[in-house]
Amino acid sequence: MKIRHLLPLLCGWFAFVGISLKTQAQPSVTFTKNAQPLSQTTSAAVAQLHVDLATPLTLQDVHAAKKTWRRSKITLTSTALPALNHSDSAKFRGRGNTSWSMGEKKPYRFKLDKSHALLGGAKGKAWVLLSQPIKGSLLTNPIGFRAAQLVGTVAANHVLPVELYVNQEYRGLYLLTEQVDAASNSVKLKDESKGALLELDDYDGTYKDDNFRLPVSVKSPEAQDYSKAYGKEAEKTFSDQLRSEVNRFTAAVKAGKAEEVVDVEAFARYFFVNALCDNRELRHPKSTFVHRTDIFSPSSLWTFGPVWDVDWAFGYEGTFQYLGTPADSSYLLGAGPNKSGKEFFRAMFLSQSVRDAYQRVCHEFVKKGKIDQLAAYVEEFETSVRTAAQRDWKQWYGHDRWGNERPYPYASAVSYWQSWLHARAAYLMQEADHWQQTKGVTYLNDNTITAIRTLPWGTADAPTDAAAAPSLSSPRCFSHLRPLGASSLSLRCRSAIVRCPSPPHRQWQEGHPIIEQCSVIFDIPSL
Repeated sequence: MKIRHLLPLLCGWFAFVGISLKTQAQPSVTFTKNAQPLSQTTSAAVAQLHVDLATPLTLQDVHAAKKTWRRSKITLTSTALPALNHSDSAKFRGRGNTSWSMGEKKPYRFKLDKSHALLGGAKGKAWVLLSQPIKGSLLTNPIGFRAAQLVGTVAANHVLPVELYVNQEYRGLYLLTEQVDAASNSVKLKDESKGALLELDDYDGTYKDDNFRLPVSVKSPEAQDYSKAYGKEAEKTFSDQLRSEVNRFTAAVKAGKAEEVVDVEAFARYFFVNALCDNRELRHPKSTFVHRTDIFSPSSLWTFGPVWDVDWAFGYEGTFQYLGTPADSSYLLGAGPNKSGKEFFRAMFLSQSVRDAYQRVCHEFVKKGKIDQLAAYVEEFETSVRTAAQRDWKQWYGHDRWGNERPYPYASAVSYWQSWLHARAAYLMQEADHWQQTKGVTYLNDNTITAIRTLPWGTADAPTDAAAAPSLSSPRCFSHLRPLGASSLSLRCRSAIVRCPSPPHRQWQEGHPIIEQCSVIFDIPSL
């Protein structure tokens, strides 16, 4: 998570998340022989991860210097999946920007002395403990990671929920996952002397490309490491070549020729997951990873992935509330960050090859039942972590600033997340069809959002509003109704998201005639 305003700390309430862990055997991860998939052990206790810092270090020492590595011993124990049990010496430190500053439940990372398959899949040294500090965010990243696995994105992350203890002190429920890097358990670069992993990020960019002014930072290799391994002259040659190739990459995208420089299929799958999650980080961009196996070979293509950092997705960015935008919100049109990332990803769709691949991915996700698998996963994950999540909730979120008790929200929120995801996937199919019909030109025009939203809602391949939430049939939305953007046909009120047949009027009080013509898409759980 990157530096952002701390306004969400002042918000009174948010809507909530349903989310992901390993629920089924997956092609991308193979558990060791004696381990059972989580879906068979949903009632079992969540794993524990103990961090014992070298004497006399304390957690306060870690918090005092976030980037300083501290010697420690890491011990993972799981009664549900005993084959995952492991202990090793390691380095331990803090991580994150906004997440680090949002409270006492902080995120961490650690590096084992020896590579090990902590999640039962690929071996690796570098791992992350996501704290999910935003109230209601526990399940966001697991949903995004599980969607990435189902779609088949490059280097999709996995999560194992763990109860974290540091020096025997309980720190709450965390998500153990792979550190995004050029590594055996993340992005695989065959030749470290030729390959590069970039991060496009507003906060960490070291320079900007010539065509879109995208903020670029080199995640791997680090200049110091490359120079040490291959010499200073080789490092300069590599650096100059990389910058030149980045500019050639963005120039081709701007000219509508993305297929000449980009792995189109990988991009379509990567973009779809972000669109499904309504993860508007790409519009900055932030936490956007792209790599290339050989920057010296013209035939080597840029590949997007892995999907990362979706805890500000699902309508949270700009509203500070999960499910804060309707399921039929256009991803790169209308409200949202208007920065270089938005222009870059719009330009990607000038390529016919990109539009073809993206349209196919959208339809496959719905028609092959992957959206049903994802929706089922939301409930399976929440059930599997409920006892530990209730304890975490009580520790960190159980009372408001006045001492009033907040009830555990996730179990009751699952059905809302499932409805939203189903409606979102159906809408993205229609949107992809629309862009295809207009050859991508409408993707460059914000006014197109009105035309897209007036497409028939409820075709044979897309659930109607009633089907998306069959128990919600009230045509009225009573309190605090407001528009979601100047030309939006979807409105948001305090208790529901509704959809209206024509652009809304400026009067939002209960009883206005336009309100009577609106239908509820789904209710928002009150907090």
